[in-house]
Amino acid sequence: MMLPMNTGQSDSERRAGFIVGGVVFAVIALAVGFIVAAQVHKRKVAAAASPTPTTAPPVERPSTAPPSPSAVAVPLVAAYLKNPVSSAHPCLGVQGTGPAVALAVCQPRQAWTATPVAGAPDTYLVKAASCLTGNGTEVVTSPCADTANQRWRTVPLLDGYELVNLGNSRCLTAPDANLTAETGVSLSGCTGTVGQVWVFKPTRA
Repeated sequence: MMLPMNTGQSDSERRAGFIVGGVVFAVIALAVGFIVAAQVHKRKVAAAASPTPTTAPPVERPSTAPPSPSAVAVPLVAAYLKNPVSSAHPCLGVQGTGPAVALAVCQPRQAWTATPVAGAPDTYLVKAASCLTGNGTEVVTSPCADTANQRWRTVPLLDGYELVNLGNSRCLTAPDANLTAETGVSLSGCTGTVGQVWVFKPTRA
């Protein structure tokens, strides 16, 4: 007959040992949890303190826009209005006492003054004694009244400007020929032909 072994511990002692072991395990687990939570919090704080990356501003580069026309800019006083279609009669002027205008030999009485129209960019009243005026397809001079048919918008071309009449959106046009005598001008559809290329040339140049 075998006798039960005596471990030297009572049931109450064993239960107390289990309880102590459970408490120690719980404390260790809690401590590990605190350490992990502290590390996570530390990373979040560091991330929040780091500066947010920003997009660098664009680098300004030199403009590649084509240069402005080689024509003389529109002066505000005393300028010939020239067209290259005729070397002998290149300047626009009043025929006789008017009101008709034509290309003729350049002379002081053919000087024009370009007055900017307020609130209308690149738009002018072109005046000698009276204002250059569109009248259907004809071009004449008449007393200045700042009407649409006396307003001329400059449109840059390679060697000068188109002069667009705001009364009918047609261009000041010289005949496409090398003129040998005074010849009238007209208004016609804008095509950029040589007869529609105009340059303001200061009379003192």
